[in-house]
Amino acid sequence: MPQRTALPETVVGIDVETTSLDPAAGEIIEVSAIKYHLGEEVQIAEFTRLCRPRAPLAAQITAITGITNEMVGQSPAFADLRDELQEFIGESLLFAHNASFDIGFLTYHGLKIEVNPVWDTFMLASVAWPEAESYNLGLLAAQLGIVVAGEHRAGDDVRLTWQLLEKIREQLATSPETHQHITEVLVKSSQEQYLALFTTTPATPTTPSIPLTTSPGLAAARPPSPHPPAGGGRGAGGEVEVEKIFSATGPLAKAIPGYTSRPEQLAMAQEVERLIKNEKIGLIEAGTGIGKTYAYLIPLLQSVATSRPAVVATYTKNLQDQLMQQDVPRLLSTLELPYTVACLKGRRNYLCTSRLKQVLQRKSLNHGDAWLLIKILIWLEQSGGPAMNRAPQGSGSWGDLERLNISHQGDHLVRHLHADALLCRTVCGDECPYHQARQAAQQADLVIINHALLAQLAASQESILPLQHLAIDEAHHLADVFREASGVDLTEHRLSEILAGTPERKQLLLAYRRLVSTLTAVLSQHQVVELRLTPRVRQHPLWAKVQEAWASMPPVESNLPKDTAREVAKFMQELQRFIAGSADRIQWLERRERGAEGEVELHDVALDIQGALRTIFTTARSVTLTSATLTTRGNFNYIKRNIGIKEAEEKTLSSSLNYQKNMLIYIIDDGPQPKAPQFEAYVARNIQKLALELSGRLLGLFTSHQSLRNAYFNTINELNKEQINLLAQKVTGGRHNIASRFKKNPRSVLLGTYSFWEGIDVPGESLSCVVIPRLPFPPPHDPIPEAIAEATGVSQFEAIAVPQTILKLRQGIGRLLRSSTDRGVVVILDRRLIDADWAAGILASLPPATIKIGAEADLAPALFDWFGAEKLQAWRNTPGA
Repeated sequence: MPQRTALPETVVGIDVETTSLDPAAGEIIEVSAIKYHLGEEVQIAEFTRLCRPRAPLAAQITAITGITNEMVGQSPAFADLRDELQEFIGESLLFAHNASFDIGFLTYHGLKIEVNPVWDTFMLASVAWPEAESYNLGLLAAQLGIVVAGEHRAGDDVRLTWQLLEKIREQLATSPETHQHITEVLVKSSQEQYLALFTTTPATPTTPSIPLTTSPGLAAARPPSPHPPAGGGRGAGGEVEVEKIFSATGPLAKAIPGYTSRPEQLAMAQEVERLIKNEKIGLIEAGTGIGKTYAYLIPLLQSVATSRPAVVATYTKNLQDQLMQQDVPRLLSTLELPYTVACLKGRRNYLCTSRLKQVLQRKSLNHGDAWLLIKILIWLEQSGGPAMNRAPQGSGSWGDLERLNISHQGDHLVRHLHADALLCRTVCGDECPYHQARQAAQQADLVIINHALLAQLAASQESILPLQHLAIDEAHHLADVFREASGVDLTEHRLSEILAGTPERKQLLLAYRRLVSTLTAVLSQHQVVELRLTPRVRQHPLWAKVQEAWASMPPVESNLPKDTAREVAKFMQELQRFIAGSADRIQWLERRERGAEGEVELHDVALDIQGALRTIFTTARSVTLTSATLTTRGNFNYIKRNIGIKEAEEKTLSSSLNYQKNMLIYIIDDGPQPKAPQFEAYVARNIQKLALELSGRLLGLFTSHQSLRNAYFNTINELNKEQINLLAQKVTGGRHNIASRFKKNPRSVLLGTYSFWEGIDVPGESLSCVVIPRLPFPPPHDPIPEAIAEATGVSQFEAIAVPQTILKLRQGIGRLLRSSTDRGVVVILDRRLIDADWAAGILASLPPATIKIGAEADLAPALFDWFGAEKLQAWRNTPGA
């Protein structure tokens, strides 16, 4: 092993502002290089220059960079500055945030820095804070309290990056064992220039030395209290006790600042308590502002005294984290309950430590895999100490891969490392994170799981934990998750994993690729993105090629190890069923855009998932299903049919928010139809008009990325002139990045697709308008509803598409009002809501807001009347962040 390289005496930070992300198509309009001594805050020397491009700057470039045509008009071209910059940099080690971009641009335009060693602070930050939600330079700086005066141009960004680098260095001290692993990974990936940044520190209670076979930070679950705690048990006067807890003078009001006693919250808690007592299934729709989380948690916690564990199942990681880190600890403290809590997820969420050790023993590693391994090694160590956005110690989240931010590294290696792999199932013991999480859950009083694990429980031959009293939050997602969980993995990756280390691997993978190639030809012939494999498709002449490719698959050799042979045989049986077809499965091909050519995925899910759901409903003693959106057309019929419930208690609790006073829904009735060629221009025109009128404060919810991009590029020029920040998903940043920026700057417009229709909370005036260009109908040829409609004999449109649209629309509209003081307007641009013959049911499902139907020309006056001249003027005078 080579000796660690010493830290360089001086380093140079670089940053460029450009007209494009592509060096071949873009130009450098500003460059900055600043020289520093490591460990010293003051810079040694600086080279920062504006550069004149060949063509005038587009408005969106000015909006992003803050650089105008007037600023660069008299500046030299980058080519005229290149030699001076080359001399300034010399052979120094370079540092930059997302360094490949800056260095790629500079080298493409003639700077000779290919051989300079480089530190990328983006990659370093990603390992220093493995669970951070974003590694955007500005967001990291804000989280770490780094402040640089200026306009955040090239020079400012270098100064930010320098301070970030100093913070990163403080985070990279690890135990000797972890340091040894990191050193080996960097050498194997030929990145020795980073060695000196990683240092060792003696093991302490907050930064322990952690072998790969132990589990730090996982608190031992205590057995339940043998006696009901004071104030927490439920006896003959249970309902009275619930009334006291939620009363204006009760423990919640005393312990929680700003707590307000709400009749709807009490009513829900009493309903959940009744379901538990009578061991019933119940559907509860609880509108925004009710406080449904406490309303089901308190009765569940009370039930622990007589039957443990109580179980909560959620759909999103955010809600799991909120329950685990905020709501449950607060309630246990407030009600003086000595209960233990554990969080448990499905196997695929957990790291397999045996697989990790296997990968660490590889002789060589590529750069991406190396950084992911370093991130995991540091993350395992940080699980016992402080880390950015980390769950509290004792949460049972050790080894939960979902906590890692790995978006920039992709999922290839993670799929290799999770605990669903064959090796983990056959080799790993009690030291494995998944097994430890299971043990904690089996001893806990309250267990928080996700819908995916609930589906796994239904299908599992083993009882991971008993289901006593169960609350299912975000229940409108339940059927979709169960169907997804019924799917089989027919990927090349799975086959490769099964055959790892066997001589048959290469031959079988080649045969598999030939089979997929014939399936790709079938998909291409039909000229669609998704193709359901119906008997008609299998009768197409091209299908004979598929059958030939299947027939040429080599037989499974009998001399394979027993476990491997069994897994290969299972894979081949599932693949054969996919080729031959199955009446009880939904099977389809989908082209996914990945890389230059994309790839075709094979999907195979159960047609009927109600049997699996029935297992849950009949096993648990009581089940509470709740969400803000469960009803369509004023009843629970769709959700009951969707999840296979015939009999259930039903309760609808209206939101505690005053919709009629605080929400205006304006539906334009004279716009073009969504399929009309002028519709995109109509959408952009109204988003621009609303944004200018409200000085930002607008969320646009789209149903396609192409429509979103059209709106962005058709509005950026005018919004930029008025200093309104336009943020667009996958155009100006990722979901978390643009959501954070939107919340901080009221003079902002955010355009998002389906991931923004629920789960984003922006209380206050920063979000005062939600625009919905098109009603969120599912694609007309979606394989799953199409197959369900055929099998059940219902209308795909009326029985499935319309109810799905109602639920999604209600979720989107629900983004506007998040607290009792919020006030705003929802603008729906899709005139079908007024004049289509199917629209009445959707219209009737809207919140009880003030609804106006009118012309496009009357929208501005309606806004003026709703918000008032004084408010609109105050917003115009508000500076951007």
